[in-house]
Amino acid sequence: MEENSVLTAFLSKELLQQNDTLELVYETSNAQHLLKCLTLYDKEDLSSIRKLNLYNYTTLIGSSITIYKHINCEHDVSKLIIRAKYAHSVNCVFQNNLINVENIMKTKNKIISMIAGSQKSCDLTLVNNVGQYFIKQVWTKTNENVLLFNNANISKAVLEFNNVTATKWKQMTFNALSYTLKIPAHSSVIIEFFYSLYKIYLNHPHFSYYETPFYGTPNFKPVSHNITYYLPSNFNAKFSVTDINISSKGKLMLLFSDKIIE
Repeated sequence: MEENSVLTAFLSKELLQQNDTLELVYETSNAQHLLKCLTLYDKEDLSSIRKLNLYNYTTLIGSSITIYKHINCEHDVSKLIIRAKYAHSVNCVFQNNLINVENIMKTKNKIISMIAGSQKSCDLTLVNNVGQYFIKQVWTKTNENVLLFNNANISKAVLEFNNVTATKWKQMTFNALSYTLKIPAHSSVIIEFFYSLYKIYLNHPHFSYYETPFYGTPNFKPVSHNITYYLPSNFNAKFSVTDINISSKGKLMLLFSDKIIE
C-alpha cells in the first residue's frame, strides 16, 4: 500500500453463501511493529476502529476489513495476510493449514503434519519467529516434489523434496517471516523442529540450508545472532551461496577458524 491510502478487503458473494470468513494473519509472532503505520477499521467510512489482540498471530474479522496506511509511512514494511479462511483450506485434510511455528515449539514432539486431499494440492503456511528454531528433518511419501516457497518471493521455490530426496535434507534454517508448502494431492508432509542455540553440528553426510535473518524482507529490527557450523576433524563440507542481494554498504562474511572470507 502507498502511504495515506485506504484498502478494503471483502468476501465475494459466493464465499458469503458458503459461510466463509476473512482471517487476518500477522507474518510474525510479534505484531506490534506491524501496526505503527496501519489502522484497521470495521467499516469503509472509517467510523469504527477494529481492536486487535496483538498476542494472537491470527484473528477472524468477518466479511470485510478496511485498512488505512498513515502519512510518512512510505518505507514501512508492515505485512499482513488477509484470506478467506475455509476456501484456502478446502484442499487440506486438516482444516488448520496456517500454523505459527512458535506454538509448535511449545509441544513435546515439535512436529507439524499435513495431508493433502485427493483432488488438488494443499497449501500449508508457516508463520515464522525468526532465528529461534530449526528444521531437524522432513518426511513425505509422494513421488512428486513438495515445494517450499518464501512468501516474500513466491515466484521461485527455495526447496523441493520428495520421498527419495526428503531424508537428505536436515538441520535447516529458514529465517523469512512466513513460508508456504505446496503439497501434491493425495500425499502428506511431516516436519520436525528443534532448538539449537544457533549451532549446527555437521557430523554425518546430508544437505543443509540456511537463510539469513529476514531473507527477502527489509530489516525492521537489528540482526543480533549468527549461525555457527561445527565440523569434526577430517570432515569435508561444501558451502555454496544460492542467492545473494546485498547493498553497497553490506557484506557477506564466512569465518573459518581464524580466517575471514568476504
